[in-house]
Amino acid sequence: MKLEINQLIDSFHTDEKNKGRRYREFLYHCYTIFEKEIKNIKSKKMINRYITMRNNTLSHLIQNEKEITLKLSR
Repeated sequence: MKLEINQLIDSFHTDEKNKGRRYREFLYHCYTIFEKEIKNIKSKKMINRYITMRNNTLSHLIQNEKEITLKLSR
């Protein structure tokens, strides 16, 4: 399963009005999505791949906070 940022944004729902809190909730949402995938996998190689993908995705989201916040407010 390849998780794209647009898919993560589409799967995220919140009633939070504050942009900063909404962004932090989105980061948590992304982290938990990857954790669920990692727990369902038995192969150590695939687990390491998902951990790397999770870290890269979260790093990208943090580096592009303003862009992601704008997408979340739509």
